[in-house]
Amino acid sequence: VTIHGNAAPNRVGAMVDRFFLRRAHTVIAVDGATGKAMRLQRPPLIHHGFIPPSLEQEPALPAQVQRWLEEKRGGGWKIFVANAWRLDLCRGADLYGLDLCIELARRLAACKAGAAFIFAVSAPDRHNQRFNLYRERIRASGLQDLFLLQQGPLSFIRLIQEAHVVLRPTRADGDSLTVREAL
Repeated sequence: VTIHGNAAPNRVGAMVDRFFLRRAHTVIAVDGATGKAMRLQRPPLIHHGFIPPSLEQEPALPAQVQRWLEEKRGGGWKIFVANAWRLDLCRGADLYGLDLCIELARRLAACKAGAAFIFAVSAPDRHNQRFNLYRERIRASGLQDLFLLQQGPLSFIRLIQEAHVVLRPTRADGDSLTVREAL
């Protein structure tokens, strides 16, 4: 069993987790803090949940993203990047912080900080209406030239290579692969 975080909602949930985890042949935690939080009789194995990508196998960024990056970089803009698999909600708020990135972009634009944002959503089809609402919020905020909301799969590693700043404004990820990839 591999545990990616301590997600037991309450004491009873934690007891149920420990009951079943004690019966597992091997328990693996993705980091030391997660392993410690499980409070098992035998400490779990620690295997960090990140396998570095093979850059040779990563596809190039889409042509329109490359053009946008070249234009912004040529204008002296600092490139901020963030991503989400989907536009899910967590406790009624955007799980991966697209709303927070739009607000940050608005504030930075207001003080002429020279920041341009790309937010990549890998699988927007499940929440297409929410994607379109965010696209409209970007337009209504006057950010359409400074905030590229990209949909569909792309190599986020390639995007990280182009970035000055990588953001992960998540409301729930305790240990994000995006942060590990950025490092």
